[in-house]
Amino acid sequence: MAFVSLQNISAYSLLQGPTTVADLVQDAVEKGYDSIALTDYNYTYGFLQFNELAQAAGIKPIFGVQLSVKGVVDQSANFNLIFIAKDQIGYQNLLKLSSYSALQKEPQPLDKVHKYLSHLFIITPANATSELVYLDQANHQLIDTYMRDFFDVNPYI
Repeated sequence: MAFVSLQNISAYSLLQGPTTVADLVQDAVEKGYDSIALTDYNYTYGFLQFNELAQAAGIKPIFGVQLSVKGVVDQSANFNLIFIAKDQIGYQNLLKLSSYSALQKEPQPLDKVHKYLSHLFIITPANATSELVYLDQANHQLIDTYMRDFFDVNPYI
């Protein structure tokens, strides 16, 4: 079974990732990966370079973006989600989602961006920026509410 790293940021995530896209692809080659994802924060600036370098290295590029959104259960807080394109329509929706988010003054709730969520995989990271981790620490029973509300907002999943 092949391993695919789905949460990778590059130097295009300003002040977040020191890795260049070239180093990310080279590291994937050295590890023998068949594919690798680029999921920079908020923007898709690195997609063109990532696609060119990954294709040249014989690695399938997977396109994604990490965005801060209002919580599903706790809308007073912001949490990160990772969005990964399933196909060409998903890729186009990533570009729209990133552009829409960039034009907003603050993170938006998922129901405001649901029109951009088709053809995307949505991953809730299990780290400090995850609403699931927050809910588990605050009130474990709210995780059921999160899952129900998340799927109500995201009928595409």
